[in-house]
Amino acid sequence: AAQDALRRHRRAVVVEGYTDVLACHQNGIHEAMAALGTSFTPEHAKRLKRLVTSQGRVVLVLDADQAGMRASRAASIVLLENDLKPYVASLPAGEDPDSCLRKMGRKPFVEAIENAKPAPEYFMESIFSRVGMSIEERSSAAGGLAPLLAAIPSGLERDLYVARLAEKVGVSEDQLRRHLKAELQKKGGKKKKYTESVPRPSRAEKPPPEGLPAGWEDIPPPGMDAYPEPPRLSPVADEQRHPQPSGTNRELPQKRELETLRELLLYPELRPRFEELAEYAHTEVMGKLFDELSSPENSIEEVLKKHLPAGQVSALVKVEPAELDDGPEREVLANRTFNDVCRKIKKQCLQVERDDVLRELKSREDKGLSTAEFVKRLQRLSRLIRDLEAGS
Repeated sequence: AAQDALRRHRRAVVVEGYTDVLACHQNGIHEAMAALGTSFTPEHAKRLKRLVTSQGRVVLVLDADQAGMRASRAASIVLLENDLKPYVASLPAGEDPDSCLRKMGRKPFVEAIENAKPAPEYFMESIFSRVGMSIEERSSAAGGLAPLLAAIPSGLERDLYVARLAEKVGVSEDQLRRHLKAELQKKGGKKKKYTESVPRPSRAEKPPPEGLPAGWEDIPPPGMDAYPEPPRLSPVADEQRHPQPSGTNRELPQKRELETLRELLLYPELRPRFEELAEYAHTEVMGKLFDELSSPENSIEEVLKKHLPAGQVSALVKVEPAELDDGPEREVLANRTFNDVCRKIKKQCLQVERDDVLRELKSREDKGLSTAEFVKRLQRLSRLIRDLEAGS
């Protein structure tokens, strides 16, 4: 239901908690989903990016308090850095989506979503809405907006917001740009130039997600206490763990994962699509390989050396691109290879999660505990695996 609603409305509505999601769905707002109390991460943004188009909106409807404002601003930065368009809906002070729907009903809440403003505009207006701000307050407010403006991928759009902010602060655009650059450096943010439109910097290595809930693609039915854990965080058997070249104990890719990577490297033009596979990787290292190799400017050999032992690196760097001229035939084969690999990786990922659920189900049966939630999860995972097998 959530995916259909996302495509129909061309937007996602992000709320904070499970009760907010349920309240939205009970009121027919099926495109609602939640981060369930965790920080909004690039992994959340990646999943959303697959569900909404580049023209689609991501409307943040978080709690109308200071903590909610901070969370909305942080989530907006992550969304902008992942080429999504964040909007912020304004709720009455002290209200959250659940309380707002209970007190005022569906219509005012939907109107708030429809009237949501682009995140940079919303925060700029909110911060400078108070009359009589001191010079120090205006300076601090402008500095607080620096990371948000730096995250805007469009140079022209960013310049227009900088011009508007300069007018609100009461300084020239050049003065404001120098101030914003200094604030970013002080905060340890990206040193993006404000004097001209510049390409976005290449992605830095991101830490593994912490506590990321699954369920952005398939909201669990009422009665489930929590979303299932994401496959990449599922434990693996001890015998699958190997030492990293540096000596630290980290999970290395299995042979079958490296074989899929080898297939993909036959078609270098597929590299920008590698990041679509990162969240389905069975091991953390493989996820990082997919993510970093998706940037064509990164050297394949350097990325491999960074994460793999020498033996595995030498086998992969010897892969020669497929000997086919550019044209329809090569494009068809490349797309077929990517789709086949994607299907295999997703199936492996689901099978790992299914095995974890089966173990937990057996454990709860042995202890005489309720197993209803785990039976539903097992049914869902089995259905998804069958669907993938049917499409092969």
